[in-house]
Amino acid sequence: MLQYTSHTLNSIDIKTDSKSPLNPLEGDIIECLIKFKINNNTKPFDSFSIKISKDLMCSYVGDLNFYDEKKRKIANFSYDYDRQCAVYTFTNYVEKHKNIKGGVLYYFKVNSRIVTKSTKNLKCMINIDNYNYSFLYNVKYSQNKTHISSGVTDYNLSKGIITEIFYITPKNLDLKNVTLLFNSNNNKELLVNRKSTRVEIYDNTFNVNLPESFGVNHKYLKNISCQFPVVEEDMFVDKLNTVSFKKNQMKLNLPSNKSSTYIIKIITKVDSVKEKLVIETALTDNVNKNNKLCEFIKAVAVKDSVRILNQVQIQTFVIKKIGACLKSISKPCLLYCNI
Repeated sequence: MLQYTSHTLNSIDIKTDSKSPLNPLEGDIIECLIKFKINNNTKPFDSFSIKISKDLMCSYVGDLNFYDEKKRKIANFSYDYDRQCAVYTFTNYVEKHKNIKGGVLYYFKVNSRIVTKSTKNLKCMINIDNYNYSFLYNVKYSQNKTHISSGVTDYNLSKGIITEIFYITPKNLDLKNVTLLFNSNNNKELLVNRKSTRVEIYDNTFNVNLPESFGVNHKYLKNISCQFPVVEEDMFVDKLNTVSFKKNQMKLNLPSNKSSTYIIKIITKVDSVKEKLVIETALTDNVNKNNKLCEFIKAVAVKDSVRILNQVQIQTFVIKKIGACLKSISKPCLLYCNI
C-alpha cells in the first residue's frame, strides 16, 4: 500500500487486472480495486475525488455510498459533471470512529469514442485526491459493427425496480427496420409486461453528446414515446413504431430508414432478488438477413451480504452471425460495486 498522504487519505492502494488486448466490442474490461485508509483528522463534509483519463469509462450503478458493516453511512457519493470525477463527501461518522479503511472495485471499459482504432501501449491515468496512478494496456478491435450500447443505471432493492438505458446507433448510423428485444431469459424474478414495464423513447434530434456512463439528461432530448403505442394483446407484432409484449419479453420496432440516435429507457419491476436476476437484450437488423449482426446485453443483479449492499454486473454477449447454432462470448463490463 502506497503511503500517500492528503487531507482525507493517508494511504492508497490501486491494483488493476485485465486481459490483453482489450476488445471494446466484446465488453472487455479493466478491473480496478482501490483501497485506502481515512486520515483520523478528517472532518464531516471533507471530501476526496476519483478521476480517470478519457481513454476509459465506467458506469455508476446502484448505491455507491460508503457504509460500514451495520449500514451506517461513512461517505456520500456524487458525480461532478464539470470536473468529470466521482466525489466522496464524509458524514458525521468520521467524528465518532477512527482508523477507518475503505475501498471500491470499479470495472472500466475502453471509451470507444476516444480510442477509435486498435492501439498498443495505451497509457491510462487514475487520479485520486491529486495522486496519479498510470498503467498501459492494448486495444484491438474486431471487425464487427455495433449499433447499440446499454447500461443499467439504477437498481432499487427497496422498491424492486431496475432501470436500463439503451443508446441505439449513437453515431447516427442508418436504421433499417431495427427491432429491440428485451428478454428476461425465462427468469420469473423480472416482470416484463404492460403493467410492470414502462418504456420511454427519446430521439436525439439535437445531437446531444451522450455520456458513456449513460447518465444522459433527458430534458435535452425529444420524447417521442407517444409515437409508439403499446399493443394490448400478449403477442409480438411486426408493425413499425410499436411496443409489444409476449411471455415476459418486450419487442420495440423502430422506424425504417431513419438516420438518428435513439435513447431507450426501460423501467421494470423485480418480483424478488432471492436468485440471480438476468436481463437479456438484442438488437437485430431485419433487412440484412444474410449477415445479421446482433449484440446481446445481459445484466445480472444479485443481493449479497450486508457489506455488499448493491452488486450489479453487466455482461455483453456479441453474436457475430445468426446461424444454426448461436454461440456467445461472455465478458463482464461496466461497474461492479463492492462496499
